[in-house]
This record gives sequence, C-alpha cells and structure tokens, in this order.
Amino acid sequence: MFALGLVAAFAGAGAGRASADGGAPVNTAAPVISGILRAGQVLMVSSGWTGTEPIYYTYQWQRCDASGANCAGIAGAAGQSYVLAAADVAATIRVLVTATNPGGSTSAFSSLTALVAAPPAGPTSRVAPSLTGSAVVGSTLAVGNGVWVGDLPIAYVYQWQRCTRSGVCQDIPQATAASYKLVAADSGRQVRARVNATNTVSSDNALSNTSDIVTGGPNAPVNTALPVIGGNAGIGQPLNVSTGTWRGAAPPFTFLFQWQRCNESGSSCADIAGATAKSYTPVSGDSGKRLGALVTALTSDGAERIRSSLSEIVAGTPTTPANTRPPVVSGLVEVGQTLNATSGSWTGTEPLAYTYRWRRCTGPATCADIPSASGRAYLLDAGDRGATVQVVVTATNAAGSMSATSARSAVVATTVSSAEIVLGNGLTSVPASALTAPDRLLIDRVQTMRSRGSFTVRFRVSDLMGRVVRDALVYVLALPAGTIAREPELPTGLDGWVSFRLIPTARLTLQGGSLTLFVRARKQGEDLRAGISNRRLVQVRLGVGR
Repeated sequence: MFALGLVAAFAGAGAGRASADGGAPVNTAAPVISGILRAGQVLMVSSGWTGTEPIYYTYQWQRCDASGANCAGIAGAAGQSYVLAAADVAATIRVLVTATNPGGSTSAFSSLTALVAAPPAGPTSRVAPSLTGSAVVGSTLAVGNGVWVGDLPIAYVYQWQRCTRSGVCQDIPQATAASYKLVAADSGRQVRARVNATNTVSSDNALSNTSDIVTGGPNAPVNTALPVIGGNAGIGQPLNVSTGTWRGAAPPFTFLFQWQRCNESGSSCADIAGATAKSYTPVSGDSGKRLGALVTALTSDGAERIRSSLSEIVAGTPTTPANTRPPVVSGLVEVGQTLNATSGSWTGTEPLAYTYRWRRCTGPATCADIPSASGRAYLLDAGDRGATVQVVVTATNAAGSMSATSARSAVVATTVSSAEIVLGNGLTSVPASALTAPDRLLIDRVQTMRSRGSFTVRFRVSDLMGRVVRDALVYVLALPAGTIAREPELPTGLDGWVSFRLIPTARLTLQGGSLTLFVRARKQGEDLRAGISNRRLVQVRLGVGR
C-alpha cells in the first residue's frame, strides 16, 4: 500500500514579477501535488500567489515517462484535482498552474511526482505451488507457495488433501502446515496441497501438482519376483515388461508402468515422458542407453513400486547384416543323402531372418541354382552325381539384406550299397526308406536351446531297434496354432537329428511358462494314416535367453 505523500517543489517555471502599477500575479509558493500515487486515486494541487484581485486559475495536468521526460498534456485534465488513470501507472505526473488577473497571466509548474502505482490488488497466483519429496509412507512432502502477485504483505495457509486415482480429493484433518508426513492411509493414493493467499484486499487459493502414487506402508503388496524386460533392444523394435510376482493382503492387483531411460551401467535412470504402457518401442534418443520400467502394484489397501531388470544397450540406427563366418554344409555327400546348412555368423540389427538357396556346380566357375532347393536341408539326387553343391544364405533385417556363400562340397558320389551306417559314436544310422511296418519311427530325444527372440528345438528319430533314422520327414506345429511361425517339414540328418528354429508370433512371448508342440515323423511317400509314421506331443519350457 502506498502511503499518502506530499510531493513539493520550488520550481517556478515562467513565474512573473509584481509591478508597482498592479501587473500580472506573482507565484510565491510553487504548486504542490498531494494524494495517493495509485491508479484510481485523486490528486490535488495547491499553490501561493500575490497580485491584484481578482485572480483566476487554470490547470493543465501532464503525464511524463519514468525519468520525468517526454511530458504531454492529459486530455480533459484541467481542474484543480485529477483522478489517476490506468495509463498513468509507472509514469510520473506534474501540473501547470496559470494565474490570471486584469494585469496579465503568469504560469508555474509543480515538481514531478514519484511513479504512479497500480490499483489495489488482491493475491493472484502466477506460478502454481509445487511439491517436493518422495511419495513413500514415512517420508515428508513439502509444498512451495509458487509465485503470487498483489499488494504486500501476503500471508499463506495450507491444506493437504488425499486423492483417489479417479481424481476425488478430500481434506486431510489437521494437515495444515507447509509440509506433511505421509502415513499408511496414503498408500495407494495421491496427495496434493491447497495454498491460500491473503492480503488486505482479498484472498485466493491455488492447488499444487498431485504427487506420485504413494507407496509403502504395512498393507502394501510385496514383490517376490522382479519384473523382466523382454524383446530385442533396438530402435523401432517393441519391448515389453512383465508384472513380476506379488503377494498382498487385498488382491486383485492393478499394475501401472513407467518406462525409464538409463545410462550404460544402469546407475542413473530418468522417466520417459508418456511411456506408461506395458510395452515401449525405443526411439533414436534411446540409442546407447539401457531401458527399464518402474512397475507399481496397487490394491485397495496400498501400493508398492519396484524397478524391472534392464534391457541390453539399445542399438542405434538399424545396420545391414554383415557376414563374419560363412555358412557350412555338412552331411554324407552321396546321392540319396541329406546335406544340412548352417546360417553362418552375422552382425547387424536383430532380428535377422535367413533364406537358403542351394546351387549345383559342374565346373570351376559354373554354378546354377537348383530349382525348389530353398531349405536348410537338401536331399542329393541323381542330378547331383559327379557335381559339387554349395548353399547361399541371405540374411535380412529392417536395414536391408546381405548374402554369403558356403564352400563347395566334395564331389557327390553314388549311394553306398548298405543301408546301415555305423557312426563314430557307435550308433547305427538307417534310412527311413529301408523301414517297413511293423517297425515304427520314434521321436525319442528332444533338446531345446533358447535365444533372444526365438528358440531352437532338436528332435532325434529312431526305430524300434534303437537305430537312428535318417531322411525321416519331421513336421512341427505349435498348440494353439498360430503361436509360432509356420515351419516346413524337414528331413533328419545322418545322426537322426533335425533342428527347427521357432520364431514366436505376436500371440506368444518368451517370458516363462510352456508351449506344447505337435511333432510328427514320417517316411517320404507314405500315407500319414498308416505305415511307420508316428506322432508325439512335446512340452517346451519358455524363458528369456541371452
């Protein structure tokens, strides 16, 4: 509040001088402005004059800038008093008084006033109050007043509130200080503070931001197994987080998620704005970082929050596949035998998909693709006799494709006269074509190898005499159907084994549990409903591999 002030000056600009013969009035005391220097208030001017009566007075109020320069007359301001207007705020004021009698006229200026203030103002919030502190039972939150404008002094009082997730808030009894210690009743809720500001003009209030969901307390859920990040850590490749395992006094649980971006060591993490779903797709800003998620388990009695495992370092811009070790062809190089190819070793942004193309070579520089030979295995036929074969493997990802070619095989020979072959491990290998009923094909061994984004299952086929069976055709189907990408029927190798690299579809994630596989082994050309074919259900345990 500006106090009443009298602004005096002794500037007698243009002051006249009395003459013996009764000339114009003479100013004896410079004009003085009095009143409150605030918009809406009334200013008055008074001054002293001598001279022959009657003396008449006129006035012209002027507005000047803050330094007292650039003065200009105020339209209509021609009385002894003047009501300060909004245009006068932050300006200075002066007045020109002119005295007139029969002998003439004389003028005098007042001195400049101080700056004119704005009208009386109640408190108004310009920056909302804000909370500091951790939203954990037993911790203390504090509220800052924010920024207020209005006449000083301004006094503040506080009221803390407890809110549900739906936004219904109620005052917390006796929580009226600038800080508040969270109690068990706050677990699973959010809190905020209402700040009331008062001055001599009026009162107003403003709400702070709402805290995170308060965690902890005696009834909060307890985590017994950490949430786990699943998926390939690459830009544009979705990651997901499990909920982990929890126990608590009042299930069911509601789960909330907040993804975080961490440094390479995982020691410094920050929330990713808007990333509050169960899955998250890394963006360019995540390159070179690890990702994790805060998982909040919420019940009607309380809440608890825990950080998941961290992802691998996120790969940057997808890179084209590059071969670091060429494919290898293995198997008995004889007509009627099956050759198998590895994919070789590759670098590049995962996932990588592989295709195979077999070629027949009849001269040092003469090789041609073999029609329909596009699997990982190839059955040598009479057209291969006397030639060599090789495989071309193409790796493809989001950035592009690259191919690598194996070394050539040995020259393809004719089939050995005996169907049975004694292997180096002492087992006997027999071709499926040599078996007839009542013999049966048995799927007697299963091996599973998990890797990131896929898993490999190997099956061994044998007969009732314990011999391993080569060239048996094996087919795999996941139950329920559609949970893995469809795989072609593949033949067993010389050792009776055949491998399938199974890639999950969107309906299946590798995060625990099991998957049932329907496996069928048959003899080529044989009716599936008879003969020596056989079937088996295999249960495969799933998990996240590295």
